[in-house]
Amino acid sequence: MKQYTGILLTLSAVLYPIPFYFPHSFFWVSFLYLVPLLYAASHYQLSWQQGYAWGFIALNCQEAGIFWGIFNMAEGAFVARLLPILFLMLYCPIFAALWFFITQKFINLWRQSNKPVCRIVIWVVTAWFYQIWMNYCQLWPFGACEGNLFLNPLITFTEYPPLLVLLPFLGVPGLTAYLFACSGMITSAIIKNSWRAWALAAVAFVPWVLGFLQNEKPILPAWVTKIGVVQQQLYSMPDKPSALLLQECCAALQQQCPAITTVICPESALYDTDIDLKLQAYASACSVAPAQLLFGGFCDIPDDEKQRNTAYFVDADQSVRRFFKRHTMPLTEQMPPWFDVARIRELFFARRPQIARSCNLRPLWVIAGQPLVLYICSELFFNHACDDQHSHVPIIALCNDLWAPAPVRRLMYQGARLRAQEWQRDIVYVSYYYAMFIAKNGFICPLQTISGK
Repeated sequence: MKQYTGILLTLSAVLYPIPFYFPHSFFWVSFLYLVPLLYAASHYQLSWQQGYAWGFIALNCQEAGIFWGIFNMAEGAFVARLLPILFLMLYCPIFAALWFFITQKFINLWRQSNKPVCRIVIWVVTAWFYQIWMNYCQLWPFGACEGNLFLNPLITFTEYPPLLVLLPFLGVPGLTAYLFACSGMITSAIIKNSWRAWALAAVAFVPWVLGFLQNEKPILPAWVTKIGVVQQQLYSMPDKPSALLLQECCAALQQQCPAITTVICPESALYDTDIDLKLQAYASACSVAPAQLLFGGFCDIPDDEKQRNTAYFVDADQSVRRFFKRHTMPLTEQMPPWFDVARIRELFFARRPQIARSCNLRPLWVIAGQPLVLYICSELFFNHACDDQHSHVPIIALCNDLWAPAPVRRLMYQGARLRAQEWQRDIVYVSYYYAMFIAKNGFICPLQTISGK
């Protein structure tokens, strides 16, 4: 039977990414992908080499879209652009190897762990620690102690929000532990093959089933109907400044839906130089078309080679407010200190400046008559908890998903739905491919849009 260990581990690794790519049809695989691994671990010793192989298959298949997006954002020769991707592909599985190594060492030291059920319990606990590390800490060499939320299998349940009914109470760490415990119970039932073990596993799934049977729909707030979204990046042309292009888009959107009073554009919507010097033009455009205008752009830092990723809010009185993004992504927005060498830096910042992280307070802006707290893209996904002082106020998230292939764009959108349920806050999610009102119970309503894609 030992020769089947490799087959079981490969099966587990292949099953892991499937629900991330096909969440609507295969979300249930997230309950099962650990079962072959746990079954193999309950009978045989697993090595760190097997852990690395498992992580290499599972993680690289799941993150292939992210790696592809990073590769396309780099510039230069094919091999040079490929080097950071190869590093990431080899780096991420290291933690899976450490997971296998530490767990097996603990089992070998603890004599009571010879029983299959004891081994399953140990592997479930250490799998949870491994998952939490990947979600919250794995990117620490890149300059910040943070991880990748998009690796958590809970994100695959957002297509069916009632499955996450326990999320507000347990949080992502707690519900992840419950999910892995269910996988452990299934494995124990397969090994014991007794009605008691299967009954215990069935009882463990009752909260998931009860949640799945709910059919609660959101009530669309009246203020949401006043919001329209322009899903385009606007560049100034010699005969037509970006302000005029934006004005034309706003007019077209209002003609499509006269009730709109507020127009929102995603992160980085205006790629224009010296936006701050042209704010009056944007304010004038705002006064002609909608009552309010919110868009993402860039603000140059005086006497520095960096920019700030900025959200501009032009109100009905033509006053202009700004918010500078507080979080930056390693490699694509800011070069981590350990990797800040000329050859790597030129891959991403040869023709554009790096983005500087800011420390300004997160704003509370009245948009479409409703107070909203602003988050810019990665601030929503890489904050472990809300970092504003308005815990019951809805969030508006401006995101840029033009860089990402379709599976990653969907992951970002699903991440916003997961945050809405975890933080129990309504979210207005605005990107170039998704424009949605996400209720705090996870259900969605589309916004009025005009698109240039």
